[in-house]
Amino acid sequence: MNFDFGAMIQEYSVLPVALLCFIVGYAIKHFVKVIPNNFIPLILGVLGVVCVVWLEGWVFTFDTVLGGVCSAGLAVLVHQNIVQMQGMKNDE
Repeated sequence: MNFDFGAMIQEYSVLPVALLCFIVGYAIKHFVKVIPNNFIPLILGVLGVVCVVWLEGWVFTFDTVLGGVCSAGLAVLVHQNIVQMQGMKNDE
């Protein structure tokens, strides 16, 4: 059994929810110093699930949960890619 995380992200993520998660995660990281950074993905996962369930009309299924988690994962993935690219640019 092959597990392709990229294909799962493409299939299940909801882009508006991923964008919201990215903005909320950025705001938490830079403006809310009380919350440790390692809790941000957990917060975004819960936010993503709630948003996708809300968009689907409060239908709580495995696909909606997976959509919320994948949307939050996409937001974290994009943020980490940006951070890593900036780090590579600073090393040169």
